[in-house]
Amino acid sequence: MRKDKYTIELPVFPRCLSCTGVIKVTPSSPQDERDALEQFARYFKQEKHYIGIQYEANSHTSNTIGFLFTENAMDIEDEAYFQQGMPTRCSGGCTFQKVNDVWVLCWIWLHPFYREQGVLSTHWNTFVSDMGNFSIESPISNSMEHFLKKHPNHQVIKLSSL
Repeated sequence: MRKDKYTIELPVFPRCLSCTGVIKVTPSSPQDERDALEQFARYFKQEKHYIGIQYEANSHTSNTIGFLFTENAMDIEDEAYFQQGMPTRCSGGCTFQKVNDVWVLCWIWLHPFYREQGVLSTHWNTFVSDMGNFSIESPISNSMEHFLKKHPNHQVIKLSSL
């Protein structure tokens, strides 16, 4: 089957990654989780028409923390997936980068079907708890601008201004 630039494939894992709907991705995370995060960075790049990718799995440093948004993949019918528990589907991801002792949300991408469904609102407190009072790198989308009006305690910055 030929993949084209309009195909969005969501990674499915044969194991439960998280009971909370979000999993932290660090340099010591399994390669397949870092690869899934890179896949979402590629979708972000493609959608925003950026030249470079925002995250590469094999270049993950201690100054970067990623998150994958997850859900139970209850529609999977392949018995092999159930040998390690409920399979997990990832619907998006994001990364934070530590710059001058400040965590910065660099990018976030969700599959279009999961947007406007409260995914980010549900996990925003996890980000605040883990990253503290973080900043958000610009440019930001209209949807993110609207979201931030409801969560005004975060400064939008240009990365070069840190």
